[in-house]
Amino acid sequence: MQNISYTRAIKDKDEKIEHIASVTLLILLQPILAFLITLFITIVFIIDVVQNHELNIFLFMFGPSFFVASVVQFIKLLFYVFTTEIVKTDRRIIFKTGFIVRDTTEIPLSQIESVNVNQSILGRIFRFGDISIIGTGGTHQDIKYIANVLKFRKAITL
Repeated sequence: MQNISYTRAIKDKDEKIEHIASVTLLILLQPILAFLITLFITIVFIIDVVQNHELNIFLFMFGPSFFVASVVQFIKLLFYVFTTEIVKTDRRIIFKTGFIVRDTTEIPLSQIESVNVNQSILGRIFRFGDISIIGTGGTHQDIKYIANVLKFRKAITL
């Protein structure tokens, strides 16, 4: 079950939660693949240094930097997955992300003008994507990497 502590804290007593969406875990594949590639480069680097007794400057410079970048990206996306709340109540859409620095958007259902779904080829295959909610008064909220994106769009538009 998705952690929706922020939503529970701010919703009115008679407001009902109708749908809870989550962020797909598939977004973690990119940093995991980068880590595996980096691991391969590091192994090649170590073998090259041991066999030739000389330092390959290219592998020495780029191996550790790619490793650090992949770990940082993984942690960043992991935080996004576990600190994001996407909830539709009977009155509004609530989108919250962040742990220490919190970013929230609440759009009343009566003020939603359109809901746009964007999916890549992989998104279509694995049923995830992004939603853009456009509301009256110029409100525009993009919510990225939603699992079962079409189900969430249907929940918003019904």
